[in-house]
Amino acid sequence: MTWLSSLFFNPSIALMGAGLIAVPLIIHLINRVRYRRVQFAAMEFLLQAEQRNRQRLLIEQLLLLLLRTLIVLALLLLIARLVLDPSQFALFRESRTHHVVLVDDSASTRERRGETTAWAEGLGVIRKLAAEGARRPQTQRLTVLLASRPDKPLLTDRDVNQPLVEELASRLDPVSFKPTHQRVDFLKGIQSASDLLLADKAGVRELHVISDYRSRDWNDQKPLAQAMETLAEADVGIHLIRTTPQAGPNLAITRLDGAVSTAAAGVPLRLTAGITNFGTEVVTDVRASIYDNGVKTPTTVIFDRIEPGTEVLHEVDLQFPSPGYRRVEIRLDADGYPVDNVRHLSVNVSAAIPVLIVDGDPAGDAASYVADALAADPAATGFQTTIDNPDILRRRPLDDYRCIYLLNVGELPPDSLDYLEKYVRRGGALMMALGDSVRSEAFNRVFHREGEGLSPLPLGNAPLEFATDVTSTEPDLKAGKHPAFAILQGDDNPFLDAVHIQKLFEPAVGWEVDDVVRGDNVKTIAKHKSGRPVMLEKPYGAGKVTLLLTTAQPAWNDWALNPSYVVFQLDLLKSLISSDKNEALRVTGEPILLSLDPALYTDQVELSIPDIDGQRTVRLQASPQDSQTSASSKPKGNDASTSTRPDTTPASNQNAAGGIRLVVEEKETDLPGIYSVRLTTQNQTTEEKLYAYNVPLEESQLAVISVDSLRKTMGNNEKLSIHEAQDVSWIEGEEAGSELRTSLLAALVILLLAEQWLSYRLSYHPAKGQVAR
Repeated sequence: MTWLSSLFFNPSIALMGAGLIAVPLIIHLINRVRYRRVQFAAMEFLLQAEQRNRQRLLIEQLLLLLLRTLIVLALLLLIARLVLDPSQFALFRESRTHHVVLVDDSASTRERRGETTAWAEGLGVIRKLAAEGARRPQTQRLTVLLASRPDKPLLTDRDVNQPLVEELASRLDPVSFKPTHQRVDFLKGIQSASDLLLADKAGVRELHVISDYRSRDWNDQKPLAQAMETLAEADVGIHLIRTTPQAGPNLAITRLDGAVSTAAAGVPLRLTAGITNFGTEVVTDVRASIYDNGVKTPTTVIFDRIEPGTEVLHEVDLQFPSPGYRRVEIRLDADGYPVDNVRHLSVNVSAAIPVLIVDGDPAGDAASYVADALAADPAATGFQTTIDNPDILRRRPLDDYRCIYLLNVGELPPDSLDYLEKYVRRGGALMMALGDSVRSEAFNRVFHREGEGLSPLPLGNAPLEFATDVTSTEPDLKAGKHPAFAILQGDDNPFLDAVHIQKLFEPAVGWEVDDVVRGDNVKTIAKHKSGRPVMLEKPYGAGKVTLLLTTAQPAWNDWALNPSYVVFQLDLLKSLISSDKNEALRVTGEPILLSLDPALYTDQVELSIPDIDGQRTVRLQASPQDSQTSASSKPKGNDASTSTRPDTTPASNQNAAGGIRLVVEEKETDLPGIYSVRLTTQNQTTEEKLYAYNVPLEESQLAVISVDSLRKTMGNNEKLSIHEAQDVSWIEGEEAGSELRTSLLAALVILLLAEQWLSYRLSYHPAKGQVAR
C-alpha cells in the first residue's frame, strides 16, 4: 500500500481495480470453452480450413485481448490518478510527513483586493493544507509559525486530522485573527523553520512559506537564498505560496514631523506633512485633514499633483492655546491599504521652554545679547531664559532646562563639569561660545580631554586677530548646510555677508580641518573666509554640543549687531533641542522601555494603549536593576524595528550618577496610535508622557516581486516550487499528474478506436444483399 501511495492519489482504488485488468482475459477464455465439441464430417472440413489460418487468427485475437486489457488499465490509471513525478507527490504521502508553515503576518498583508486580502488568502491555504492532510489520518503533522514571532509557534507538531481541521477553521478566521502592523524579518522566520525541519530526521519534510512577496523583502536577498539552499540539500521540499498577484494603487502619509521639542503655548508650531504616491498613476487634488486631540481642525492640506513614486511635502502651522500633551493626526480617505492613511504625532506643549545661560564674565554682556535674541518677547518665541554664573551648574537640577548656553567659560570645577556632561549625555543640548576669559590650556584640559570631553576640538594657543579689509568683497562668515542657517542662505538674504569677524580661536596645531578626512563625527557648520572653522557641532551621548570659536557678543565680531543674529539664535536653539530622532515618534512593534530614578518615582506605571474599541489601561510594576545594565540593554522587540535606548526620566544631578534604577518594559505595541505612560512621583503627583506609534514606512511599498525574479533570487533549486494562492491544484495533487492525465486520455481514445476497428474486422459480416442464416 505504501508503494502504491507514492504513485497514486487514490491507492485503494488502484489496488481494487488491479483485478479488473484480468476481466478481458477471463471473458476471452470463457468464450473459448462455452460450447461442447461434436465431431461430424462437414466440421472436419472446416477445421482443416481453419488450421491453415490459425496463426493469423491467434495473433489477431491476442491483439484484440491486449487492446481491451489496455483500455481497462488506462481507465484504472485515470480513476486512481497516477502521478507523473512521484517526487512531487511527497506533499501527502502515506509515510510520516511534517509540514512547517511560515506565514507572513506583516502589515502589508492587510492590503485589500476586491473582497479579500493577502492575509485571508494565506489563512485559506493553511486550512486547505490541513483538509487535504486529514484525508490521510496519522500520516501528516503540522507546525505553523508567524513571521512576526517565529520563536512562538501558533501550532507545534500537531497531528493532522478532522478535529484539527475544525480547530483551524475557528482559529484562522480572518475576521477575528488579524495580522500585525509591523515589518517582519523573513530570514529569522526561515531560520526558525529550518531548525524544526532539520531536527526532524524521520519521514518527509515540507516547508511552506506563505507571503505577499513584496519586492522590498525578497528582491536580491542572498541570505534567504542560502537558507533555502541549505534546506534543499537536506531533502526538504520548499513551497513558496504567493497571496497577492500584483500591487494596487497606494497613497501613504509618510511624514508628519517638526521641531516638536520647541512647542510652546500660543506660539505657532510648523509641521511638515508628506504624502507619497506608491502607485503607477498620477494622483491629483489630494486632501489631508489635521486633527488635534481627535477634533478636526480647520486646516486642510491640499496636494495638487503627486507623481508616481514621489513624495510631496507641505508645511502647516498649528497653534496650541494651552500647555500639555496634544495628540495630532493627519488623515487621508481610506483606500485599499488603509493602515498608512493616518499618521500620529504627540506634541508636548510647554508654557515656555526654559533655557539656562551661563556667563563666565561677571558683566554678563554676552548673556544679555543671547537672551534678547531668544526671549525679547517670550510670548512670541516661546523661550524663557535664566541668566546666572557657572556656580548654578552645581546648585540646580540641569534637567529643568532644555538647553544650556556656556558663554566665555574657560574652566569648571570637577563636580559642575560632571553634572554638565551627564546632562548632555542623557540628551541635553549645549551651546558654547568663547571670549577673553578662555585660556586654551585650561579649556582643552577641562572640555576637550583628547576628544573625550564636550568640546569638538582643541584650541590653539591664543585667538587669531584679523585686520579689517574694506576692499574685500568676500564675506568673513561662510555658512554651511545646517538648520541654523537655512533661512539666512541664498541671494535674497545677504545679511550674513555683512558680518565681520575680528578675532577667532583657531584649532590646535595638527588638528585636521577637513571633516571627511578626520572622520570623528564633528561637523563644521560655519567657516571663516580663510578656511578656518568658526562653528562646529558634535554629538555627545544622546545630546549635542555646538561650539562658536568667537564671542556671542560684539567683542570679537559684529554679528550680534546684525539682523541675522536673532534668526540664527532662534533656529540654532531649535536645532539643538530637536534631536535627529524624536524619541516619542516610533514604529509599531518597538517596545516602550523605561528607566526610572527610584528617588523620584514609585514602581507603579500605568499605560494607556490603543485598542480596537478605543484605549485600554495596563498597569505594570517596575523592577530594580543596576543602572549600567539597564542603560546598555536593548529592547528585545521586532528586529526589523528601530531600537531605542531606555527612556530615562529626569533626575537630580546627585542621582544621575548611577546606582539602582527601576526598569519596566511594555512589548505590546502593535497597534498604531498614541501610547500614554503615567508615572507616580514619590510625593504622589502624576507625570505623563506620550508616544506616537505609526506603521513602518517600508510597509507602504506594495510592489510585488515577479515569479521570474523570485525564482532568480532563490536560485536554481529543484526542490523549490512557486504557487499562487488561488491555484490549489498543487495541494490536491493535480499539478504533478496533469501532463500524464492528458496523455492517458489521448491514449484511451486511441485504444477505444483501435479496439472498435479490430473488433469489427474480426467479426462476421454477411455480404451485401445476403441474408444471414
